[in-house]
Amino acid sequence: MTSWSKSIALLLVLLAIPATAGAQTPEDKATAEVLFEDARKLMEAKNYAAACPKLEASQRLDPGVGTLLNLAACYELSLRTASAFATYREVESQARREGQKVREKYARDKANALAKLVPKVVITAAAIPGLVIKRDGVVVDPALLGTALSMDPGGHIIEASAPGFKPRRVEVQAQEGKQSVVEIPALEAEPVTRIEPTPSPTPSPLASPMPTPSASPSPGPVTGEGPVRRPRRKWAYVVGGVGLATLGAGIVFGVMARSSWSTAQDHCDAELMCDRTGFDAAQDADSRATLSTILVSAGAGMTVAGVVLWLTAPRVRSRERLTGLAPAPIGDVGLTWQERF
Repeated sequence: MTSWSKSIALLLVLLAIPATAGAQTPEDKATAEVLFEDARKLMEAKNYAAACPKLEASQRLDPGVGTLLNLAACYELSLRTASAFATYREVESQARREGQKVREKYARDKANALAKLVPKVVITAAAIPGLVIKRDGVVVDPALLGTALSMDPGGHIIEASAPGFKPRRVEVQAQEGKQSVVEIPALEAEPVTRIEPTPSPTPSPLASPMPTPSASPSPGPVTGEGPVRRPRRKWAYVVGGVGLATLGAGIVFGVMARSSWSTAQDHCDAELMCDRTGFDAAQDADSRATLSTILVSAGAGMTVAGVVLWLTAPRVRSRERLTGLAPAPIGDVGLTWQERF
């Protein structure tokens, strides 16, 4: 038997060993089992592109060394070398923790064999404030720039962007057993558009015709100040309104205290010996009476303050009576001037 045939036979044996893991719920475990069986059928049909996502979903729902080993094999058979290498390493680590020596050795041997085939890509870029590098849509940690990154064989998209600069997009082909370098050129700054202020046109004396007398009387010039706003009146409304509301609440609690005291008297004798109902009613009456006193006092004070604010607000100054001249018609042909007050 050739070494390749032995490897395939060993892989089939290892994949057949049940995995020990705990799913989140029985439903998750059942769903994971269905996904696993579907993936195995797809792998037998060599449809690895559809099988691998199902194994990934099954592993998320019900993590296990067996599922992870199948996923590593699916990655390897679909020529996703970097993903297969990393997954075999994970299988090796989990199998070691669970004491599965056979799986641990197999995964270690597979990872060591794939290590030299994993493509490497080094990304370099000029330092720019706010620079963001993405690999296939996933942000690359700035600390990884200049470091050889493991990637699956094939095409990958590297994107660079920064505030105030035009984004740049570079495609790289990762090849098995080779290392590539992607140098992202300095980003080009976005053009700044200046908006020049539009000068306002200078009015021409000829553009404004002289006013002509009208047959109807026009009001003369009015000068003086209009009504003065009094913000103190607003505060008078607020303080007075809150005071009245508080006063009303105090009265309500007073009525409730009176009702509780009446109940307490019904359940107490002349020597103030009370049963449980009378004792509780007496306590309620005392608490409500105290709260009523506080609210009535506060409400009365705020109401008085609102009245004081209202009365002390400055008066509205009436418009000053000024004189002016306005044209008034005389008959049908002439104008004269009359004094207006």
